[in-house]
Amino acid sequence: MVKEIIIRLLSLLTDEQKEQDIIEIKDEDLDKGLRSFFSEYPILNVKYQVKESGKFELLKEKNGSIHLWEKHVGNHEWVIKNYQIKRLFGEL
Repeated sequence: MVKEIIIRLLSLLTDEQKEQDIIEIKDEDLDKGLRSFFSEYPILNVKYQVKESGKFELLKEKNGSIHLWEKHVGNHEWVIKNYQIKRLFGEL
């Protein structure tokens, strides 16, 4: 379910946006597809667990919970954490 939501979001972004680590889009710049998407999914909280321990095991988190996008109320800007999407799901 979460992966399908992410794929849907990525399909609404431009190629240039997909290259950015953090994507910032002002409310007034949202197209119809993104506006509809964010009204349906205003926030997505993903819980994760790292199964492999890396070389620097003590410096790496084991699990957690993150928001992949959020709206900054003060400036009415959506922030998509594309680096987190890539880290958790790879290239989709």
